[in-house]
Amino acid sequence: METLQSHGGVSRDMEVRGADIFEHFLRLRPPTFGVAPDPVQAEHWLSRIAKMMGPLECTDSQRVTLAVYLLEGEAENWWSSVQRGVPAGYACTWAGFRAKFLEKYFPRSCRSTKIAQFLKLEQGNMTVPHYEAKFDELSRYMPKAFEDKEYKLEKFKEGLKPGIQSRLCTWDFGDFPELVDKAMRVEKDFERTIRSRLLTRDAPFRLRQPPPTPPVPVGRPRPLVA
Repeated sequence: METLQSHGGVSRDMEVRGADIFEHFLRLRPPTFGVAPDPVQAEHWLSRIAKMMGPLECTDSQRVTLAVYLLEGEAENWWSSVQRGVPAGYACTWAGFRAKFLEKYFPRSCRSTKIAQFLKLEQGNMTVPHYEAKFDELSRYMPKAFEDKEYKLEKFKEGLKPGIQSRLCTWDFGDFPELVDKAMRVEKDFERTIRSRLLTRDAPFRLRQPPPTPPVPVGRPRPLVA
């Protein structure tokens, strides 16, 4: 009997804990998901709610429950059809839900496109901070960029403008933030050099400019005093 009571107490504690997590999660105002015309929006939605769940210390099944609660419209109907094909008593894991969701709304063809964009990415006309943001956005689809630190560093350097890249070739970087910081410093040095050259080039022209003409007085002239 004591064992049954103990189990019952644990069960009730879990129910209370689950209700607290649910209320806390809703206070974060998580976005719902119905349908996304752009597959990237679907992938971003899943990443966003997963981030929201992180501090809540959810169990695997609670994560699935919270995510399913946010589905609406077409997405809700899709998940209901998925569940109808699941054997009785089978509980979907978070990894299983994530895999099925991405298979439906972010298929492999989209991931392949993002990987191709990452492999071709170059700084071009972007500033280093903008290039870094784009690099981070696309590197999420390239597992090697996370697993191999040296590959990530070399790939980022290869995409930089030639002038910046040449200044960094003799440096050894311990991590990615250090590389980005140095690239930004080099870019600022180039900008200061260009501004200095422009000022030096325009200085003789400014010296040759005639002095400004004094303004013409406006109004009626004063009468001369006899």
